[in-house]
Amino acid sequence: MMWRTVWASALVAVVWTGTARAEGAIAVGLPSDDPKNGFVYGIVTDKATVEDARSGAMSECKGVDVRDTSRAKQACKIIETFRNQCANAAYNGDRNTVSTAVGWGVGPDTATANSRAMAMCNTVRKGTGRPCQLDGDPVCDGDAK
Repeated sequence: MMWRTVWASALVAVVWTGTARAEGAIAVGLPSDDPKNGFVYGIVTDKATVEDARSGAMSECKGVDVRDTSRAKQACKIIETFRNQCANAAYNGDRNTVSTAVGWGVGPDTATANSRAMAMCNTVRKGTGRPCQLDGDPVCDGDAK
């Protein structure tokens, strides 16, 4: 009987820990809502609390190592918190070329997050400038894929 109690307690601890670490957040720095003024972002997932997720996203946003982004880093703010979802960003610049369009997306799976990020970026771009590209694979929180 004691082993069942220990096993049940261990199972509850594993399940509780897995669901407790399912908070995510995205922070964006976009001065004057114009990517020509700089763009930085931070996405974190699987944090224990919403506050941890918000703090982590802000730290990542302000810690981006890209030239000429001091104004963007100062403009960092939390855009969204999420649980069991995926997030990604898209833009049409790089380390040497200023972006003219940026976007980000959060969704229940990678395809939705990518689609939303690209749609936002392409809406801003409106056919001008370089094509938007996703910033690698999306990051997913909790059970999202």
